[in-house]
Amino acid sequence: MGRSKLWVFLAALVLASGVLAGPSATAAGRYQPFTKGSYWRSQSDNRAARNSKAMMSWLRSMLHTDRRFVTIRATNLNGSSAQGTTVYYATENSPLYRICHNPRYHKYYWPTDFDAVRIPKGARAPTDNDADMIVYNVFKRKVFWFTNMQRINGRWCASQASVYHTDSNGLHGKLARSTNRHNWGKHGLAPITQAIRWGEVASGSIPHVMNVYIPAISCNRDDVFPLYTGTMCTTHAANSIPAGAILRIRPRVNLSNYRLSPTARIIARALKRYGAVVGDRSGVGNNVTIKLEDTAVEGKGNLWANAGLRFDSLRNIPLSAYRIDRLGAGR
Repeated sequence: MGRSKLWVFLAALVLASGVLAGPSATAAGRYQPFTKGSYWRSQSDNRAARNSKAMMSWLRSMLHTDRRFVTIRATNLNGSSAQGTTVYYATENSPLYRICHNPRYHKYYWPTDFDAVRIPKGARAPTDNDADMIVYNVFKRKVFWFTNMQRINGRWCASQASVYHTDSNGLHGKLARSTNRHNWGKHGLAPITQAIRWGEVASGSIPHVMNVYIPAISCNRDDVFPLYTGTMCTTHAANSIPAGAILRIRPRVNLSNYRLSPTARIIARALKRYGAVVGDRSGVGNNVTIKLEDTAVEGKGNLWANAGLRFDSLRNIPLSAYRIDRLGAGR
């Protein structure tokens, strides 16, 4: 199915469901932060890691036999209650908030950027263990990512927060290659990776690196580039995968050999071209998981399910079709 036909197909599904397409299903959804040459927006041409086969073997061993594929996470996909990430695009007229520390969690330091964040009226955070929310303040050239985001007594509060400047290359400010030292938070995991946005898939492509959760993070080495440092590790197993590693469908894999829905095929192409950075442990079963923008929680309806996407839509591509790119490589 061509890109234009896919867009018509998805748009028709939205209209058929009676849901008006919100900002994330229009031009705002296709908007990409960071400079075009950014690591996050560049396709990978890296070779496989020296011990890629051993690392992939370890990963398979960590998964239940019926879950040895990349799963997709959002509200009510395949009947699952697992949720994704809500994404909002504020304007200069949106309500202004000073983000407070969520008292249910340990307080972390964060810079003064979070003293003035515009968040649209009616914004909602998922109710799962992560409660992740991304908020674009493009007029301030900033994108925020909040974890355990919750409305408390009229205030927005989070346990952890990140801020990255949209006109930079999107790397953490402590990294030598960063073009903005004020980029900060989440171990260098840029917000752009955290959720596949509805508008991206509706437009036919996901032009950036994604984030993937795996069952355990290696303690055998610290985070590798493009991450900064500090991801919590959980295993010393031989050939375990460190945070910052890139999981990618092998370049010689022919995706046309796999039966995939149109939406799943777009995600698979991105997994082959850009790959997904290992950013954290999966919290829902022993899964390898990628999050979606949670249109159901946003109040736009279950656009992903309406478009035929399921929790297991990538099941037909086994983990044997993937590899780990050379650790710490640039692009």
